[in-house]
Formats: sequence, C-alpha cells, structure tokens
Amino acid sequence: MRETLQTLPHLRRPAAANAAEYWISPERFARRCGRLGDRFVVPMPATGPWLCLTDPDDIQCVFTADTNVLRFGAALAKTSPHLLLLGPTGLTNVDGPEHLHRRRMQLPAFHRRV
Repeated sequence: MRETLQTLPHLRRPAAANAAEYWISPERFARRCGRLGDRFVVPMPATGPWLCLTDPDDIQCVFTADTNVLRFGAALAKTSPHLLLLGPTGLTNVDGPEHLHRRRMQLPAFHRRV
C-alpha cells in the first residue's frame, strides 16, 4: 500500500497551536508528535501541512533524492526567510547543478588543517 498525505497520521490540533508549541516548547511538541509514528503530518499556519519523517531510511531518501524531483531551495524560498537573508543565489536557495557548483566552491574552506 502506498501512503499519501491523507492516509498518514495527522496531529489533530489547530495549526496555530502547533506552531506556538513548536516555538515555545519544542521538546513537548516532539513528544506529542512521537506518538504518531515514523511518518506523519502536522498542520502549520502560512506554510501548510508539514510532512514529518523520523525513520533514518526515509530521511536518507530525502537527502539523496534527485534534485530535479525534490527542489529543497524552491521549498525554502516559499516557507522561510532564507531568500531575504541570503539572497537569491545563496546556497540554500538554489537547486540542481547550480547548488552543487556553489557547494563545491565552499567545501575547501571546511577542510583546512589547523
């Protein structure tokens, strides 16, 4: 059986209550969500529902997915201030070959020996 957003467990609370608890008491929010399993949906204001994954294999699939399928930069541009803070060419705001090129340009700075 293939799961869809509609068939996954949902946190049954108003979106505003979820957002408030997420920011005010993240530990309590995580415990509340922990009862829902490895895949679940949390209604959130402004951004729409969040698909939450806790299984390491699911998370690995997301981070190794084809960037033509999952466009993380495009999603962040819609749901966070990254675009305003880092500009349209910031590493988190670009996808595909442009993201890979910019990421490779920054890697040497993190591999210097002290």
